[in-house]
Amino acid sequence: MNSELKRAIRNSSIIAVVVGIVVTFQGEDLITSLLTMLYTFIFVTPALWLSYHFTKKLLNKSKED
Repeated sequence: MNSELKRAIRNSSIIAVVVGIVVTFQGEDLITSLLTMLYTFIFVTPALWLSYHFTKKLLNKSKED
């Protein structure tokens, strides 16, 4: 697995857990918290991967110049 995907999965997992904790503290039940965590993970992971992927491309391009 490439490094961008590993970082995206790790960081989105951390974000999803934090969101789940916040939702739980706001008084929602466990199912709502878990679904919110899953939703967050599903949508944040590709966004982070794209960000890391394009940043790596730009960094490699600037090193070539």
